[in-house]
Amino acid sequence: MIHDEFLMQLSHEIRTPLTSIMALAEALLEGFITPLDEKSRQALQMISNNAQHLLDLSNALIQMSSMEPHWGHLTVANLLPSLRDVMLPLAQEKGLQLSLDAPGDLSPLYTDRQKLQRILVNLLSNAIKFTDRGSVKLQCIECGKRIHFIVRDTGRGMTSEQQARIFEPFIRFGESQGYGLGLAISHRLAQQLQGTLRVESVPGRGSTFTLDIPRQVRVKSTQI
Repeated sequence: MIHDEFLMQLSHEIRTPLTSIMALAEALLEGFITPLDEKSRQALQMISNNAQHLLDLSNALIQMSSMEPHWGHLTVANLLPSLRDVMLPLAQEKGLQLSLDAPGDLSPLYTDRQKLQRILVNLLSNAIKFTDRGSVKLQCIECGKRIHFIVRDTGRGMTSEQQARIFEPFIRFGESQGYGLGLAISHRLAQQLQGTLRVESVPGRGSTFTLDIPRQVRVKSTQI
């Protein structure tokens, strides 16, 4: 595994030229520099799209680095509406039912809100992507001093061999299934939240991802 500090520095260095490439391509596409014929416009659009893809990859690599969590209090009930706003249009576009459920008496959490939300967005978007019909559900369950966030889908499912490697970076299963970095990032972030992320799946019958995190993290005190 590449050293985290080097990984973050490399990602930041990549962003600078990519931003310039995208800005120049956008200026050309808008006709600010010179008029373009259709063939030139298509070529520039391809350049812009691929630059955006590389920028997204750079952002993902930054997320994989060990940035220190920002601990704070939150309630799951306050987290779900923002998740629903992001995920509902994606589910509706594919004709899927989306449900995000949490009991009203769920205990407050002391965790990193941004990292928790990033994990859940990754899990839900991945479930929607690989579900062609049926539903995607998020269920929150309190088990003693821990909270389980369970994402279930009725999608394609995975073999046991695929499940064993699903959290590896850049893993792909055939030409039609490319999980990219989303699940690898989620697995890494779960560890930073002092939790675990696991999967259960049956080919053709869907998958269940379970994020298990403590209600109250143990933050090491620093003595001077």
